[in-house]
Amino acid sequence: MKIDTGPGPASAAPRDRWYVLAVLTVVYALNIADRFSISTLIEPIRQELRLSDSGIAFLTGVALALFYVTVGIPIAALADRKSRRNILAISLAIWSGMTALCGLAQNYWQLLLARFGVGIGEAGGTPPSTSMLADKFPAARRPMAHTIFALGACLGAWLGSQVAGQAAERSGWRAAFLVLGIPGVVVALIVWLTVREPRRGQLDSSALGRQPSTLPATLRFIATQRSAIHLLLGGSVATFWSWGLMWWTPTFLQRSHHMTVGQAGQLLGPMHLIAGTAGTLLAAWLMARRAAADPRYVTRLLGWVTALTTIPSIFLYWVLAERAATALLWIFVPAVYFYIGPILGLLQCDPGEHARFGVRHSAVHRQLRQPRPRTADHWLAERLVCGVLRRRTRVVALGAAGARTDGVLGGVAFVDQRRHHPRGRSARELSPAGQRIGRWDAGTGAACVVASPARAGPLTS
Repeated sequence: MKIDTGPGPASAAPRDRWYVLAVLTVVYALNIADRFSISTLIEPIRQELRLSDSGIAFLTGVALALFYVTVGIPIAALADRKSRRNILAISLAIWSGMTALCGLAQNYWQLLLARFGVGIGEAGGTPPSTSMLADKFPAARRPMAHTIFALGACLGAWLGSQVAGQAAERSGWRAAFLVLGIPGVVVALIVWLTVREPRRGQLDSSALGRQPSTLPATLRFIATQRSAIHLLLGGSVATFWSWGLMWWTPTFLQRSHHMTVGQAGQLLGPMHLIAGTAGTLLAAWLMARRAAADPRYVTRLLGWVTALTTIPSIFLYWVLAERAATALLWIFVPAVYFYIGPILGLLQCDPGEHARFGVRHSAVHRQLRQPRPRTADHWLAERLVCGVLRRRTRVVALGAAGARTDGVLGGVAFVDQRRHHPRGRSARELSPAGQRIGRWDAGTGAACVVASPARAGPLTS
C-alpha cells in the first residue's frame, strides 16, 4: 500500500492532490449514477417484470436504503482506522459489479438481490473519499476542493438520466446497467493502483483530527445540540420533498407526457448537469459571503429558498403542457441541489471563520467547543438520524401527492432552527487571539462539509 509520509501537520500538501481530486470526483459521479439510473428505468422495468407501483417502490427505495444505511455504519467507522484507499476501491468494485449484474437479472428477485449489493457497495463510497481529501488539501484549499468533488453529484445524475435513458432506448433497460456498471470496475482498479493513501492528519494543526470517536459518543453529542436536530429534521423533510419527487419525475414524464425512456432522460440530464451545477455553485458563492458567517442568515436563506421553490414543484405535476412542465423543472432541479451544502455546513462549521466576523450565536459555539467526532463517525451518525427517511422516499408509490408540500415544512424547520442560535457572547470572546482562521466550508456541497470538521481544531476558551 502506498502511503504518503511527512514530517507532521506543517508538511506541504501532497503533489498528487489534484489527480486524487479528479479520480474521487469521478468515483462520486459513478456512485450517484448507479443509484440514480434505476429511477430513469422504472417504467420499462415495471412493464417487463409486470410489477405494481408498490413492488417497484421496494426495489428502488427500501432495497438500497436498507443496506446503504446499516452497512454504512461499520464501513464509516472502519474508514477511520484502516486504509481508506482500499475501502474505496473495494466498495467501488462491489457496487459497479452489482450494477452490471442488475443488467443480467431475469426476474424481480434477481434484480432485488443485485440492488441489495449496490447498496452495500455504495455505503463505502463517501466516507473514505471525504476523509482522504481532507488529508490531501490544506484547510484554506478544502472548500474549493470539496466544491469540485460535490459537482460529481451533478455529473452522476446526468449519467444516470441521459446516458442511461439513451442506452435503454437503443438496447433495453439491461444495457443501461451494463453501460454504467462495467466502467466502474475499471475505475476501481485505477484507484487501487494509482491513488496514494495519505497519512492521517498530516495537514492538521491539531491532533484532534487523528483521534477516533465512537458512535454512541457521537449520537449522545448530537442529541444535546437542539439546533443540529432541527437542521437534520429540516434536511430530511426537504429531501423527502425534493429527491422524492425527483425520483418520481422520469416515470411521471413517461406516463403523463407520453415520453419514451430516452426522451425523459434526455430532458432531465442537462437539467442535472447544468442547473444542478449552477445551484451548487450558487450556494457555494452565497455561503462564501461575509453575511453567511451568521448562521441565522443561512437558515433564513434556506427557509425561503426551500419554501418558494415548493411552488413550482406543485404546479409542475399539474400542468398539462409539456413546455410549461419543462420550464418549471428548470426551476425545481437547482433547488434539489441548493440546500444540501449549507445544511451540512451549519452542522460542521469552522469556528475560526465565525471568530473572524465576531458573530454571536451560542448554540453553534457550544457545539464547536466540544471535541469533534471524526469525519466518518459524524457521517454515519447523520445517516442514522435521517438517512432511512431520505432513501425510503425515493419510490414511485410516493407519486406526486404527499411530497409536493413538504418543502414548505422543510422551510419552516429551517426558520424555526434560528431560535436555537440566540444572541450571546461573541465569538471573539470565546476564541483566543491569534487562533488559526480557515474558510468556512458551508455551501460547497455535501462532501465538502462532511470532511472539514475533523480537520479543524477545537474552539478553546
